[in-house]
Amino acid sequence: MTLLEFKRPSNFEYRSGQWIRLACESLGSGEYHSLTLTSAPHEDTLSVHVRAVGPWTANLRKLFDPELITDTAYPKVCVLSR
Repeated sequence: MTLLEFKRPSNFEYRSGQWIRLACESLGSGEYHSLTLTSAPHEDTLSVHVRAVGPWTANLRKLFDPELITDTAYPKVCVLSR
């Protein structure tokens, strides 16, 4: 399972069980995937846990594998809330 965690925008409010749509530029910026937020609404960060069950999620896991990242910058992701 891959954990992605990022800073929560100050004006972003959500409820438990809410989902977002996530794209990764390295995998094609126009391909969004729906993922449930796994962080709590009171937390300062947003997080999603991604199971690698298909080609896109398996490739996402490889991109964010700490042992495979060669520089200090993680791949860029785009998030849309519903």
